[in-house]
Amino acid sequence: MSRQTIDHTKFTLVIQGPDPSGYHGCAGLVDDRVIVPTRVEITGDPLRGATPDTVALTDGIRSLLATRGQAWKPCTGPCGLGCWSSRSPVTENLLVVVAGHGAPSAALEHEVAQWLDCGFGAIGVVDELDNPQVVLPARMRTLVALRYRASVTETAEEIVDLVLLAGEERRAFISYAHTDGRDLAQDVFESLAAHRFEVYLDRFRTPPSTDFVERIDDELRDKAMVVVVETSASVASTWVLQEVLTAKRRGYGLMAVNVGGRPRHPEIRTTGPPGVSSRHFDLETVGRPRRTPLQSNAIRSRRLVAGGLGPRKEFR
Repeated sequence: MSRQTIDHTKFTLVIQGPDPSGYHGCAGLVDDRVIVPTRVEITGDPLRGATPDTVALTDGIRSLLATRGQAWKPCTGPCGLGCWSSRSPVTENLLVVVAGHGAPSAALEHEVAQWLDCGFGAIGVVDELDNPQVVLPARMRTLVALRYRASVTETAEEIVDLVLLAGEERRAFISYAHTDGRDLAQDVFESLAAHRFEVYLDRFRTPPSTDFVERIDDELRDKAMVVVVETSASVASTWVLQEVLTAKRRGYGLMAVNVGGRPRHPEIRTTGPPGVSSRHFDLETVGRPRRTPLQSNAIRSRRLVAGGLGPRKEFR
């Protein structure tokens, strides 16, 4: 990657991390999917230097974020807290700490403390066989950590989701029928929540005297996406229909989850671009298969983007 003079303040994405030679460099690009300008720094324990894991994760994140033929461009500024983004009031800063298999060094503890003291975000990446309470710096042990099985690059897509989705874009509402969709709705709820979505799932029946149009209007007021669990009862439900129409009217993201060829909701397209804006929702593997076949089906959802695979995810 040749070094040249570039106005780094024009970048909407900056990724800092090691390359295969061990050089801890910085590269950026302009991506109009990014809601908030973001800098991500990938680091391991300073005493270990660049490792295959930190190199692989840096490369994996950059590969996923490069779109429409855009090339990553080198930034001539410093990394770490000396980066220009550390002083930008509109830029999100995220530190990704790839944990080793033992206790962190004092140098890593200090680096993380400095980062958090600036009010920046941090997230750990941990082998699922390791205990985060042992391998992560002390101040990260109460924070969410990403786990991987075979390769650290398994977490790259989750980190990309963090970059592309602002906090308000993570507010999802699950629309379902209590009579035959409760279990599947719970599975979808757990999967989205595990990926740091703020999910609303109404587990209580509404009193008969409730004005359901007004109730739905209140429920969806601050949401960004509606996920419809398609079942025989939900497709026939006036309540679910109102939730779908409200989502369309407000321009929210709209997605259906269908297991086993159940009836489809007529207001949600099967193929082609979504009928409403996806609001930058980019759901790539909503979770990992676990516990039951039903959950395995529910969480094997693939990418949803405007003009992409369409808003219905079907599982046989």
